[in-house]
Amino acid sequence: MAEYKGGPYATKAEIRQIWARCGDILHRGTLKRLIKVKNPVQNNFAELNEWGQKLLNLLSNHRIISLDGDTTFIAILGQAEDVQVAIGVAVPS
Repeated sequence: MAEYKGGPYATKAEIRQIWARCGDILHRGTLKRLIKVKNPVQNNFAELNEWGQKLLNLLSNHRIISLDGDTTFIAILGQAEDVQVAIGVAVPS
């Protein structure tokens, strides 16, 4: 299996942590409840920037292989409109 040489990228465990953390942050309650609570103003988003960069690194060059192993989807994401996509299909021998 080919290994990605770039980095740092989000690992499977980190994606689970990011998913759980985002759910906790996004689903805090009703707007009425959020307005009442005196939440501190947050202006340092270093952790959010790190997550975003790791996810971008992970997705910028990736492949998806079908369960049967016969089809592969390859995506290479570049700047703005620079996206390359290829689909490979196994040829029966």
